[in-house]
Amino acid sequence: GNVTRQVLDLARRRGITGLSIDGFDLTPAMLDRFRQWLHREGVEAVDLREANVLEPDQLPQSWVGYDRILSSAMLEYLPKDRLAEALANLRGRLADDGTLTIFITRRNALTKGLIEWWWKANIYTRHELREIYRQAGFDSITFHRFPCPFWHLNLWGLIVEARNPQS
Repeated sequence: GNVTRQVLDLARRRGITGLSIDGFDLTPAMLDRFRQWLHREGVEAVDLREANVLEPDQLPQSWVGYDRILSSAMLEYLPKDRLAEALANLRGRLADDGTLTIFITRRNALTKGLIEWWWKANIYTRHELREIYRQAGFDSITFHRFPCPFWHLNLWGLIVEARNPQS
């Protein structure tokens, strides 16, 4: 919900209207918390579902043809050997030439202790992610850094953008 909140806030500040967002999460508590925020903010153009990215049939069949799909701090909790499958499932929801943008924990000494050992989540190197994205069918993969004033997040994670190959 944090990335979606930022997208909605940015759209509001720039006067962008007619924005429609679909979102899903595996945990009902996270969805409930986000629904409460949406209600407090008076946001109605968000459709939320409880679903697992590894079980794409749980999502509406109409949830396809997206120009952009965003994921933040979710994919680390999947089994490492299924990350390519999850990315392929998301790629299947993109429009031709659509973009998948993920924010994911990078491997370093800080995240190894906090994220991998303490939270029991996975962490990745650029090299690992590049290979996993290729396995998922992406061929255009770009890594970005968090901009100032969010530069400190570069210690935590990576921003990865991948374009869906055109059919």
